[in-house]
Amino acid sequence: MQKEKVVLFLSGKVENDAINADCKQKEAAFNLAGKQTLFIDFSEQDAIERLQSALLNYEIEFACSYLGIGSDFSWQTPNTGEIVNLWDYHNIPFIKFQADLPSYFIHRHGGIPDTSINSYASPELAQVQNWYYQDKKTPYIISPTLVYDKQPIEKVNFKNRIHGTLVFLKNGNDPKQLIQMWKTNLPQSMSQDLLALSHNLLPSILRCEPINIFEAIIEYVTAKMGDAITYRDLVRLYSAQLDDYFRRVKSTMIANVLKKFPVKIIGRNWEHVDDGKSIAQFSNKLNFSEHSKQIFDNELGLVDMTPNLDLNVHDRFCRAVGHYAFILTNRTSWMQENFPEFNDLTYTFDETELENKVEFLLNNKELVIEKGKLLGTLGNERINNLDYANPLIEAAEKLKFLKQQVKPTMQDFYIW
Repeated sequence: MQKEKVVLFLSGKVENDAINADCKQKEAAFNLAGKQTLFIDFSEQDAIERLQSALLNYEIEFACSYLGIGSDFSWQTPNTGEIVNLWDYHNIPFIKFQADLPSYFIHRHGGIPDTSINSYASPELAQVQNWYYQDKKTPYIISPTLVYDKQPIEKVNFKNRIHGTLVFLKNGNDPKQLIQMWKTNLPQSMSQDLLALSHNLLPSILRCEPINIFEAIIEYVTAKMGDAITYRDLVRLYSAQLDDYFRRVKSTMIANVLKKFPVKIIGRNWEHVDDGKSIAQFSNKLNFSEHSKQIFDNELGLVDMTPNLDLNVHDRFCRAVGHYAFILTNRTSWMQENFPEFNDLTYTFDETELENKVEFLLNNKELVIEKGKLLGTLGNERINNLDYANPLIEAAEKLKFLKQQVKPTMQDFYIW
């Protein structure tokens, strides 16, 4: 009897429940493409039993997980008792949804399992993995933007938003603390390198210029030390530190502006900004799924910032589109190309500019609500979730074929 085919999703709970929330949206895209899925949350007690049951009872077309969760699971072969990689043994393609810079958790971007496919949101992320593992590259896909939480427009209560305010939904961190960590934990020459690089790159980053941080670090290391690939872990360290530093600087600047207004800042680690005299309401109780619903039902809109990327947007933008809601995000090439109607409603990391835009938006709530409706309308027209799912489905099918031991006979001149 032929087994039913499924696509396996492996997920788990972390702080704010962000991983489960993200994987659920990607699962919906595969469902839209006609794939039956099985979702396993590894924070639940019966997760291993459910995985074993899935392997026995279904034909698994491919597996997916955030950041390669479960990619190193082992399997004991029934004949020899040898311990092998589960996915390699069963020839199951394993798609890793990579959301951040590969300089974090670099091993999760490598070739374990041998059936790995990395899915990146931007070429700026893929190039890091490609450079670091240039002697053994892993297949990857640059996945397009996905609309999250697609809502029928007739079910959106636009009038309710007039009573809400803008929300900044992000954890904070102090950039000064990070600099102190460099000085304390690293050799003096390395902390000086990081300070020099941050000094050189930060002005362009704050102006939202399309600068490639990783390439700038490679050029810097090459100029000082010769062949950068021989110092690949130094390049990786510097890129991780600077990515973190620039995020801290940008988010701190946003919070310092927003604290002057009657808005909401939801997230942890804002002690370096919240002096107890802020007009803004700070809250450290953040649950991603819960707050997303509350915000889009009751608030005016979001203030957001992309990671250090120019060629894609943050997932909060994707949720705003799905809910026909307004989002104030920073200027990127992606926004200018895909949503030119919103060029005047993006910002650079200039305090005065952002302050003026926030003040304007809070004083023109009806306009903000209409702009949210326009964003949702245009976004649902321009972004097709099948464009996200289909390339990954095809890549998994091809890789499964190429990795299988028995292949069909082709012409006599073609040898597998």
